[in-house]
Amino acid sequence: MGLNSQTVNLLLGARSRGVADFRQTLTLGRQELHMPPRRLARAMRRAGYDEAQIAAVLAAGERAGDAFFAALGCERLEVLDRSPYEGATIIHDLNSPMPAELEDRFGCVFDGGVLHYVFDVATAFETTMRLVAPGGTLIAATVANNACGHGLYQFAPELFFGLLSDENGYRDTEVYLAEEFGRRDWLRVENPRSTRRHFHFSNRRFTHMLVLSRKHRSLGPSLARPIKFEYDVPSNAPQEGAVAGASRDKANTGFVTRASRALKRRLPPAAYHEIAELYLRAKAAMQPSPPGISSIEPERWARQKYPQSD
Repeated sequence: MGLNSQTVNLLLGARSRGVADFRQTLTLGRQELHMPPRRLARAMRRAGYDEAQIAAVLAAGERAGDAFFAALGCERLEVLDRSPYEGATIIHDLNSPMPAELEDRFGCVFDGGVLHYVFDVATAFETTMRLVAPGGTLIAATVANNACGHGLYQFAPELFFGLLSDENGYRDTEVYLAEEFGRRDWLRVENPRSTRRHFHFSNRRFTHMLVLSRKHRSLGPSLARPIKFEYDVPSNAPQEGAVAGASRDKANTGFVTRASRALKRRLPPAAYHEIAELYLRAKAAMQPSPPGISSIEPERWARQKYPQSD
């Protein structure tokens, strides 16, 4: 587990925007700092830290991650892990239900890359959500695309929108996609459950998913299990997502579709697929942000007010 440039910007922005109260923080696993000192110093300066505060983090050595959380305002840092190997203060296997005494205990819970390693992911998510105190914040950084073999899972944004919902005591959930060594801006994902539109994003780079959500009440005895929005309707009700997809398909059956079919009939398969790939690349370049997402620079995001529901 570690803090890279994306998660450092996420946490600094959460502090700047007033999203999280870091005084009582729990992290899933001990967080090491994996960010070049010069880049870390630059990010902290932009967030308003002075040189003494930056130097204190850089001088902490192997515990620079702990020092970074102290700079965020953490007064008591707890670390949950399945073994005491890295100095965890709470020993617990996330495959197992959480001890009752840990529920609603922390103002901020941060997952820097643990949940996608846990086999019983449903239990792990429920435990993590229960650890947060009402009024507190859950912040997570996990993997989205092009990380096959990195952990046991890659997650979709809709999973977080479905889990971190009002039904489960959470509100104001934000989800962003951030490419590693790719585009500098983040892609903000709209909630498909609200837009009633399918979300699909393909790329070629390791992509982080960054999540923030505020808990407004304790969870009930059981978790409301999310399902894909297009199936979350009565069997006799119109499925808006399916209708929208169908209308878009019809809209695309114009010149490009007819030309594609004609080329497919006349060209060898290899030549046709090469032309099709060139067309799709050109189309992606002209529309870098597919429907359902919008781009924003981390620095500008950090200055935005966090929307809070009543």
